Amino acid sequence: MGRLFYLKVRMAVAFAAMTLLTFAFFLGVSIIVRALPNALMGLLSSVEGESEEIFINLLGGGISTLSYPLQEDFLELTESYWSYFSLLSWTIQESPWSWLFDPYVVGGLAVLTVFFMFFEWLIGPSLAFRALRARYMSPEDAPWLHSTVEELAEKSGIPKPRVAISSYSFPNACVFGRTLGKSTLVVTEGLLRELNADEVRAVIGHELGHLKHKDCIVLTLLSAIPTLCFIIATIIFSGLRMTYRSSNKKGGSPALVLLVLGVAAIVTYFVTLLVVRYLSRMREFYADVYSAYTTSPYHMKSALAKIAYGLSTKQVEVHGARAFFIEDPAAASKEINEIMCNIEEHDLNKDGVLDERELQIAMEKEAAKSRWNRLNMLFSTHPPTFKRILLLSIIEKELKAGRFSSQNIYKYI
Repeated sequence: MGRLFYLKVRMAVAFAAMTLLTFAFFLGVSIIVRALPNALMGLLSSVEGESEEIFINLLGGGISTLSYPLQEDFLELTESYWSYFSLLSWTIQESPWSWLFDPYVVGGLAVLTVFFMFFEWLIGPSLAFRALRARYMSPEDAPWLHSTVEELAEKSGIPKPRVAISSYSFPNACVFGRTLGKSTLVVTEGLLRELNADEVRAVIGHELGHLKHKDCIVLTLLSAIPTLCFIIATIIFSGLRMTYRSSNKKGGSPALVLLVLGVAAIVTYFVTLLVVRYLSRMREFYADVYSAYTTSPYHMKSALAKIAYGLSTKQVEVHGARAFFIEDPAAASKEINEIMCNIEEHDLNKDGVLDERELQIAMEKEAAKSRWNRLNMLFSTHPPTFKRILLLSIIEKELKAGRFSSQNIYKYI
């Protein structure tokens, strides 16, 4: 279970780092809005008297220390440090930046960051449920589905999630929720129709793996940060257009400030988005391996192949729940189209059609070629299907050899 522990550590570190990054962005916004117009003028006009002496000491001590790097001149070194400290103290007390050290300002920015993340965690599951056009099913309405979920949840040692069915015709499934005790497992009608019972069972094992690892909760919180940055960037650039028009297309200082804020928001958005997407891809691998352990790697492989093919043949437009799915519809279509371009190579019986076994073999070959575009990989919520199938094939061989157990199930990732 060591690798699972490292995954949790990476997600915790990423969560903390992204929270701090968002807080730093808010702090930067406040700095620019409140201090940029007069900060430089205030500092330059005030550099007289004792501040001039501070700069002289700073330069003198620093140059002396650099000129004699091997000479242990503690007196000059102390003078240099005193100069830095004096300059910092004077800046804090006399410049327009002193408000940054007000605990109410810093606390307010921190509360704003945490509040948005809490808001995303609160409404995220409800938005996903509505986007999926799902309806809850009672044990009487779907007895086999309920009994399978209950069996695998008990085997996983987690509370049984509520069971719902989406009216979408494409094969897919997802799980989401605010807590483990209030989570929901959704399968589409297309999944129940196009996959056999063993494959549906493997998909359920995959989704319960997400619950076991608490992926859906953490991912919802993490996704709030790039979403917030994107909203801020949109608002800022809208304000920039209004400022530009109102100033007779001259822009001026307000336009410059908004431009700097907008660029900062976009950069923060892309950085945090890449982190979220990386963790999302990693959690899919862990859920695949967990399903292979609790159900069957063979049926998990065939389920992924069927889902990828089913997604490529249907028009899929679901906004707000793509990251929760077992497979990304857009990425699946690209993968299948790439395989179909070389159908002669993968059509083993030369009948002009790829059956599920030929499709599965084709995906394993694609994994060996590693033709997936690295840029696409960076922004994908899910790993390429053929890489997931290759991992499951390795686990299948290890399972047959008796080397796959509860103590080492994640070492193959």
